[in-house]
Amino acid sequence: MKPPRLADRFLQFFCAPHLLEEVQGDLYEEFEYQVERVGVRRARWRYWRDVLGFFQPRYIKREPSEFPTTYSYSPMMLRNYFKIAFRNLLKNKGYSFINIGGLAVGMAVAILSGLWVWDELSFNQYHQNYARIAQVMIKETDEGKVGYSTSVQYPLATELKANYQNNFKHIVTSSNAGDYILTAGENKFTRKGQFMEAKAPEMLSLKMIYGNCAGLKDPHSILISASTA
Repeated sequence: MKPPRLADRFLQFFCAPHLLEEVQGDLYEEFEYQVERVGVRRARWRYWRDVLGFFQPRYIKREPSEFPTTYSYSPMMLRNYFKIAFRNLLKNKGYSFINIGGLAVGMAVAILSGLWVWDELSFNQYHQNYARIAQVMIKETDEGKVGYSTSVQYPLATELKANYQNNFKHIVTSSNAGDYILTAGENKFTRKGQFMEAKAPEMLSLKMIYGNCAGLKDPHSILISASTA
């Protein structure tokens, strides 16, 4: 019950000489264990699998490094490093202030720029179908000046629903966002909101904590955010 000879030769071919004995010993022990566990035939196949698993750059033949791979640091050595660095900072206060201040400002600018870019790239990705949700705009010409507006006339919405319904899953009209007064008992407070048609929650894939997405079918109902609630 010996491991496959061809697999052993392949291992000797690619494995570094200074690692071969250790790797081969581990493989032999694993092979004996697998023979008792699953039988000779399956153990030989698993031996091949294990050999191929060692076919990696760190095991392929190379000269052993003359430098140690592990380094040890003493607490006293680290304490001396920090002490010398602190003394140099105190000795050159102006130079240290310029360097540390410049580094802090640079890091702050880099972090803020990264946060701004991340916010721009993640804008409105809360919506499940954000890549396929669009807002209709109109092109206006006023005294020769061309501009664009989101204030769309109702006949355009009617036209889209009547003749272009097959091109869209939902066509929803809404008012412009504005401040509205809400009352709860004696409490009155202002929140930003807008009027939208009943299919808006489904189109925007809003996550409902209470109630359901069909709540706007009742003309006397509203949907509020968790923070407002």
